[in-house]
Amino acid sequence: MMNNTMQLPESSRRIFLQRSIQALAVLSTAPMIIACDSLNQPFAVEPVIVAAESRSNGPLNDIELNILSAVTDAIIPQNGAFKTGASDVNLALIINQHLAYADQDIVTGLQGSLAFIEHKTTAIFGKPDEQFSQLSTLVRTKILVSMATLDGIPVQIFIALKTLSLFFFYTTKACWNDIGHQGPLIQQQEQKL
Repeated sequence: MMNNTMQLPESSRRIFLQRSIQALAVLSTAPMIIACDSLNQPFAVEPVIVAAESRSNGPLNDIELNILSAVTDAIIPQNGAFKTGASDVNLALIINQHLAYADQDIVTGLQGSLAFIEHKTTAIFGKPDEQFSQLSTLVRTKILVSMATLDGIPVQIFIALKTLSLFFFYTTKACWNDIGHQGPLIQQQEQKL
């Protein structure tokens, strides 16, 4: 790692941010590659709270983990396409655990994306005094769906977080029955023998 203290030009920073966001999609394949099985505001409509005993298993801090939980719960809600939702399998915690094995640039890109979601999306969509994780699941979902229709950074962040969430969700054994997956083919063949 270089210890370069020189300030990057604005265009270089934008390119770095774009590449970091794109790297999030690469991270979404981590469950297949990696060999390893508070924001608690009083005015929150549906506060997103992560269990305290499992917060320290990755590089995200408590606030970032709560924002990630708010995002994953809006992308994969309980009783949405499937009975099981992101909160049922603690998807944000699973992602955070895998981030411990990720390149620091990917973690930094995710942290920047979560900060953008938390503080900028609400202003873009007419709620400048609120934070994303404080909003109801319905409003969070509407914001994320709207991000998918925009250009530039918002759509890139949405695509990266959606891809990240779905890959980790589909590789979580707790949701396999709901999605009709019977497990890895190699295990199915061993059971037949």
